[in-house]
Amino acid sequence: MIKNEIVKVDESSKTIAQSAETIKKTSDDPIVVQEATNISQQSNAIENSVIEIKNDAETITEQLNVEKIEPVIAQVVELEKSDSEWKNKYEDLLAASTAEMQKIIRVFWIIGFAMIVAGLIIAYFHRIIGGIILCAGFVSVGLAAANQYYYQEIATVGLWVFIIGFLTSAVSVGFFIFKKRRPRKPSRTM
Repeated sequence: MIKNEIVKVDESSKTIAQSAETIKKTSDDPIVVQEATNISQQSNAIENSVIEIKNDAETITEQLNVEKIEPVIAQVVELEKSDSEWKNKYEDLLAASTAEMQKIIRVFWIIGFAMIVAGLIIAYFHRIIGGIILCAGFVSVGLAAANQYYYQEIATVGLWVFIIGFLTSAVSVGFFIFKKRRPRKPSRTM
């Protein structure tokens, strides 16, 4: 809007300057020529002022755009800081969860080897119970080995398989021990 008005003032001053030059050329009266020269000089001053106003208007427009952009830039910078903070928190959480996963894997290794040893010892006395415990130990060690390479996928499934296998083994051992201790009824022989 201001730019349009400046253009109009500039055009008007050029028209006035041209008219003053025309009057100077066509008039013989020295007073009219003097006034036309003054008008021409004033018109040139107006044109120079219009050029300065245009430059100032462009500077103001740029500053207004910068003032509008600066808050957006500040928000972007703030979001980048927030993003980096969240990435750091994520990396810290991932490191902590990996450490916890390593602890769980160690437990799988320990319990698996303990079950293998216990299964071998018990298999010496009772093959079925020892074999079940030995198989559960091998499953536990296998899951621990697989978890070394495929943490998250296998860890979840492996934990449930381990729990179910351990409980099944415990129930089986308990069932066989209870069945062994139960007194047998004497068979009738005739």
